[in-house]
Amino acid sequence: VVDQPAVYHYAADRHAIELRCVFDEAVWRDAFGGRQDILLVALTSIHWREAWKYGERAFRYCQHDLGHAIAAVSTAAALVGWRAALLPAWSHRAIAAVTGIDRDEDFTEAEREEPGCIMAITATESANCPQDAVRRLADGIRRGQWSGHASQLSKDHIQWSSIDEVA
Repeated sequence: VVDQPAVYHYAADRHAIELRCVFDEAVWRDAFGGRQDILLVALTSIHWREAWKYGERAFRYCQHDLGHAIAAVSTAAALVGWRAALLPAWSHRAIAAVTGIDRDEDFTEAEREEPGCIMAITATESANCPQDAVRRLADGIRRGQWSGHASQLSKDHIQWSSIDEVA
């Protein structure tokens, strides 16, 4: 049990949540004014997961899957009386920082993840996190205690440079 703010990652191969980072509670309080009823859910894509099947069209299918995931999170929140809201002002860089997917040392042989979006799940009214607070939150999480690393999906790859260009 973690008694302070943390970053978790969904491990699809085990259908489990794994702890990735624990960070200072003051960082969270600063970003959200001490509110305790906020959960951030960030969604990312691994383009190779679609590229092996769809080639250059992989980016489109990743976006399609992202839309389905947004709907699933929103529906799950609504079923327990909570609210889910996209936070479109968050940059890809900020999403990468708070999820740790910008940590090169964690992706030594693994396929890179691409930031998709971030959502605030709240028990009451929507969450607001001004841009300067987003930056401080990202910096504070970067300084947290990180553990684990990304797993490689496959050893063989075809490089689809157009996917990276579009992303």
